Amino acid sequence: MPNLLSRRLFSLGSASLAAAAPVGARAAAPRAAAGPALLGVILPSNGRLGLVGDEAWRGIALAYAALPPAQRPSLLRVTAETTRDAQRAVGVLHDKGAALILGTASSTLSFAATESAELANIAYLELDAPADGITKRGFRSLHRFGTTSRDAASAVQAAITGVIAPGWRIAPQDLRIGLLFDIGATDGAFAAAMLSALTDAKITPLLPMATATGRDDLDEPVRRMRRAQLDLVIHAGQPDGAVLFYQAMARAGWRPRMVIGTGAGYALDTLPALIGAGFDRTMVVASPNYGPAASSIARAYQRRYATEPRGAASLQTYLGASLAFQAVQANTAKTGLAATLAAMTLPIGRLANGWGMQFDADGQNQRSFNRLQQWQKRVLRPIEPGQPGAVAPILAF
Repeated sequence: MPNLLSRRLFSLGSASLAAAAPVGARAAAPRAAAGPALLGVILPSNGRLGLVGDEAWRGIALAYAALPPAQRPSLLRVTAETTRDAQRAVGVLHDKGAALILGTASSTLSFAATESAELANIAYLELDAPADGITKRGFRSLHRFGTTSRDAASAVQAAITGVIAPGWRIAPQDLRIGLLFDIGATDGAFAAAMLSALTDAKITPLLPMATATGRDDLDEPVRRMRRAQLDLVIHAGQPDGAVLFYQAMARAGWRPRMVIGTGAGYALDTLPALIGAGFDRTMVVASPNYGPAASSIARAYQRRYATEPRGAASLQTYLGASLAFQAVQANTAKTGLAATLAAMTLPIGRLANGWGMQFDADGQNQRSFNRLQQWQKRVLRPIEPGQPGAVAPILAF
């Protein structure tokens, strides 16, 4: 595989944006009529979102490497850890003449970055940040390839009513359900959508609990869960939050009958390694993982990174970035890229994760979806009835 750190692929850290700008500007000089001079990428690289951001970047980098060399635009990654970083990143990319931005592995960062991109008239393809409100602001330059918080909540509700309750031979309304979520934009948006989905199904959660970002442990919420004798806990959390949750359950010597985790963090294979055997049989609602249709992408990943893919985030960003690169080739006019993206359509099943693409008036891809999966012996397996390659769910947690 060619060296990804070629003349056309650059990376700037959020702490050195201003200092690095002159070098990046020289490297990203416009090319003659071959397409836009520069595509930007905004992702986190450290902290609680570092793992998810890095896995997302790996997918984008692999999609870039898969392009014929003559078709590769310049690609500049700017790391961002805060909303101010995200806004500054858009400013840097605007100054360099970026025609399109890809991002962001974080709804908090996406809200800030997409607003700045709209003001700067730069097309923005959000690959994976799920908060519903991102595409509800009437922006003309923004499209989202991935799923929404409402999609995830609907998938969890379907898992409760279609898999868990029937498997336990209990009415969904009689389940003792807890909802644990971080107050950040991604997990807070999911919690709101989840409460609405449960209300629609006439299910009342017994114990909804919000936790502050960056807390050191989850012992007190777990003690409350134990006292409430919960059957099921729905957890919207990033990788660090998942680790804290399972550590707290181990210390308490208690766990519910089942946990459903949501999002790319729960789908990372680093969690079984970090948490150990206690993580096995956890259910996950997230975008579809690598399967037979994505085997060539998985092989490319393994050649490049000397390990198997760590989660579905890289597959999702690989596919979204590939479509963005196609849009760049189809329309070299900077002002036309958002319209070019909007016009792209693919039927469900065409992409390697089973998705298609059809943007609605808000710029949301209507042919993306989440899947119900389960960690079984450190492998994330599909368990949704009727899903290709699905195995039987294990309902004894």
